[in-house]
Amino acid sequence: MRIALFAHDDHNHVGIVTDFGILDFSRAYQALQLIQHGDESPQLITDMVALMKAGLFNAETFHSTMMFVFEHHLNAAFTVTDPMLRTPIPQPGKLIALGGNYSHPGEEDPDEPPLFFKPTSSIIGPGEPIVFRRGLNVVEPEIELTVIIGKEGSHISRADANEYVAGYTLLNDVTARDLQNVAYEVQRPWSYTKGVDTFTPIGPHVVLPGAVSDPHNLAMTMRVNGEEIEHANTNTMLFQIPVLIEYISQYMRLEPGDMIATGTPVHPPGLKPGDTVELEIEEIGVLSNPVVADN
Repeated sequence: MRIALFAHDDHNHVGIVTDFGILDFSRAYQALQLIQHGDESPQLITDMVALMKAGLFNAETFHSTMMFVFEHHLNAAFTVTDPMLRTPIPQPGKLIALGGNYSHPGEEDPDEPPLFFKPTSSIIGPGEPIVFRRGLNVVEPEIELTVIIGKEGSHISRADANEYVAGYTLLNDVTARDLQNVAYEVQRPWSYTKGVDTFTPIGPHVVLPGAVSDPHNLAMTMRVNGEEIEHANTNTMLFQIPVLIEYISQYMRLEPGDMIATGTPVHPPGLKPGDTVELEIEEIGVLSNPVVADN
């Protein structure tokens, strides 16, 4: 099951992706509370993190709401056929990324997960433009499977880690590589080279864990202007997701809506204004963004 955030009447709504469009879960769930449970003033829940905090972000809640819509023949009232998708979680509390979670030729594999943070101000959604800032020379995309945390926890064991996963999405860890290389040389932090405004496209939706056969065996494909330029698989990940959750939660509390971007296996050629970069991960979806010049 795939869950999306989309624009409706100038507001964001949570939706269930179906073969015939997106079912407006926010309004349908509100109607269900009114009709089936007699709630005279049911809340309109319009973001995924609120659903997670309320214990509602799960297949059972979404399925029962869909059944309510179908049984009452409300499909037309609650289905949006041409939605404008937003990034699933616009302001995660923490966006944790991995700087070397796949082996790369000429680089030594790390002993522990190499973590860094990306500023949430860099997040954009599907279809939104990546801005090639003035002063930059080499801007590269990075395809990353991203885990969304669904409930709060500290000191989580890897055996229990999957219980904390709300779902998976796609993240493009766009990097100003020329700036990063300079930062490497002078041994200074390089997070800012990945935190430029618009350098974190995320989407197009969240896939619930039950709809993913194995997050550690998914084909990954990158295309630029429709041409495939990279192909890889998550099965070469050095530190798998339960290990990452265990490791990170030793030091910081994980909370609903937090994201862990699990690193990239490929470093493709740089982008230029006018390009369209398209990332695809098997069973997760396709994330596409144009690249535009800075005005």
